[in-house]
Amino acid sequence: MTSAVRKWRRRRERLVAALASSVVDQVPWDRGESDTALHRRRRVVAGVSLVGAGLLGISLSTKPGSPQFYGLTLGVAATWIVGGLSSGPLHLGWVLPRHHTLRRPVITPVLTGVGAFTVFYLCAFAARHVPVLNTAISGVLQYAHQGSSPLVLLTTLANGAGEEVFFRGALYAAIGGRHPVALSTAVYSLATTATRNPALVLASTVMGTLFGLQRRATGGVQAPILTHLTWSALMVRFLPPLFGASAGLPLGRSDRALLEHRRRHRAVQSPGDRWSWPARWLCGSTLQCWSLGSTTAPPAGRRAEQSWDTSIPTSLRRWMIGWSRCPRIYAASRYDDET
Repeated sequence: MTSAVRKWRRRRERLVAALASSVVDQVPWDRGESDTALHRRRRVVAGVSLVGAGLLGISLSTKPGSPQFYGLTLGVAATWIVGGLSSGPLHLGWVLPRHHTLRRPVITPVLTGVGAFTVFYLCAFAARHVPVLNTAISGVLQYAHQGSSPLVLLTTLANGAGEEVFFRGALYAAIGGRHPVALSTAVYSLATTATRNPALVLASTVMGTLFGLQRRATGGVQAPILTHLTWSALMVRFLPPLFGASAGLPLGRSDRALLEHRRRHRAVQSPGDRWSWPARWLCGSTLQCWSLGSTTAPPAGRRAEQSWDTSIPTSLRRWMIGWSRCPRIYAASRYDDET
């Protein structure tokens, strides 16, 4: 074993240990509140929870890219932030590194957000083949496809920070010492059910548990905020291209031509083909990766359309589409039928 490999393994072990300790090891820090302050915080939290959940459900019922959508989503973020800060004092939290000096959590929460995004991105490949999850995720991603990218990113980050200020800040403190991680996550998931989207509810349960563990370990909201912002920014940037036309992405002329060829030349599936799903998935993923970043220059006054890279040999593209189950093509067929 070379010295470079040993160094890489030691660094990997240190990174894994640091990420694990950020959600397991607790910083000894006691911030007790009086009964009067605790009762007041609970009243504020109860009222803000109802208002915020209602606005959240209404915001995702508006038209994607409309002024109402941006206004309501920013209103939801403002509700969480104002409600959390008005409930009582909140704390940023600390971490205790190896040299036993208290620090504000910065690097570890960001790396945790990158790791969480990696897990979700890999799970998204499987979710595309589950009709319920595919429809739910596509319904959310249409707001990213049909809206302004800077505004979508702004509202996403604002809501991420606001949710942590309220749920891991005010709500967590209002619960007290009896199972705060589980209860705050349950309330967080319950508030997300107002969106009527199972993918968002599932994500809120998983990530809410992670954020709650960070809140318990650090004693503050800075670590959950940084992890949430990192995870949300990466999801908004890299998840929409993975679903392509199923989330409302316009189709180019080459896409329609390939769809027409797929309909005219439907291959007969043999009994043994059902065992070749790994190769089929590989072909679909390869075509998906080829399609990313290939944007044709739009005429004046028209929106840019994403098309397939023309450098791919036509015969190879047709063979891979005819043999694989490419989610982009099957999702695009619904769009093509409607137009």
